[in-house]
Amino acid sequence: MTSPLNLTVSPHRRAQLNRRSLHLAYATAGYNLVEGVIAVAAGAAASSTALLGFGLDSFRRGV
Repeated sequence: MTSPLNLTVSPHRRAQLNRRSLHLAYATAGYNLVEGVIAVAAGAAASSTALLGFGLDSFRRGV
């Protein structure tokens, strides 16, 4: 016989997981913004429409 699976999460653990998920979301948004700045600067320096588009897309994903 197997016992039923217990899927409850304590309030403390839920708060820890919420903080972790927020940190990951902020890190991802920050990375996308930095990536966008670098790509737009490189695209402007090289007159590259593709790099400018990539940089603008990174900004869009970061928001």
